Amino acid sequence: MAIKAKRKDDRLYLVDHDTFGDVYHCTYKEGTITDFGVEKTDPLTLADTCTVEMQGGGTAHDVPIFYHCRKGYYDEQVATLRTNEALRGGARAFRVGQKVQVMMYDDVNARYVMGHNEGKRPKACQDIFKMRFYGWEGRWHDIHYCVSQQKEYGGLDQAMAEPDGRPLKLTKQQRRLFGFREVQGGTIVQYYGDWLIVVGPLMVIFRVSSIGLPGPMTGWVRIYIGIWTKEREEAAIALGKEKEAKLPTGIFGYMNPMDFEVDYPGTYFQKTFSSVFDSRFKGYAIPQPRWIYTEFYAQDWEG
Repeated sequence: MAIKAKRKDDRLYLVDHDTFGDVYHCTYKEGTITDFGVEKTDPLTLADTCTVEMQGGGTAHDVPIFYHCRKGYYDEQVATLRTNEALRGGARAFRVGQKVQVMMYDDVNARYVMGHNEGKRPKACQDIFKMRFYGWEGRWHDIHYCVSQQKEYGGLDQAMAEPDGRPLKLTKQQRRLFGFREVQGGTIVQYYGDWLIVVGPLMVIFRVSSIGLPGPMTGWVRIYIGIWTKEREEAAIALGKEKEAKLPTGIFGYMNPMDFEVDYPGTYFQKTFSSVFDSRFKGYAIPQPRWIYTEFYAQDWEG
């Protein structure tokens, strides 16, 4: 078998067949992605491979994703060839549960995931989300973040575009898991909040602790990331409801931090990304969010 990914131009790679026999032995099957390969968990880095449940039976592991992201989305190495024969960044255009087109050899060897087999396509290699917050000074603010680079994408209140200048469309509001009200104890206002932000194949859990003395102050921000699945999202929603139920019943009451610092299954703490948020918001930084009014937006997967 001589089927290899070969470079044809800058950021253009094609699957070459050395002989007609190789062409003859290649077929295509539909499969469903059930998981993604991960190089490391902090910062969470995808290997651009996936596990595919094949139509008709069988499971293929570590299948390279041969999918061209646009150049510059969102680093210099995107769309270049990895040693595992996947194209760097390609996994960002897929999600667990999606039906995909798989190149097969002799109908048994899954060589590459070549593209989508359902829904609107091609998909963007999504990697940006927007945070919108209401400051204690009485103004709304926007700021964007790049998940793979784990850094701010632009600055505070800057109108942002995609790397190629296209409009950055972040219209899908993300889910608040927990933290639908503040709790006051004496002169101290406490707040804990968790959000689920789905960006491409990943689920980002944004968690914050805030306290007022009586001036507003962010205690910490903690970011966790894992592979998104429908089951993990449902588990996160259920855990968020459990946390919400442990809030004091009245506006006044005591909050036990141990009730609200439970981690979400299937996610990993991101030290660098957390420090990015802490650097901007921790303590009495200005503008200081009134966290209960905070919203997150990502790209609409179907839009």
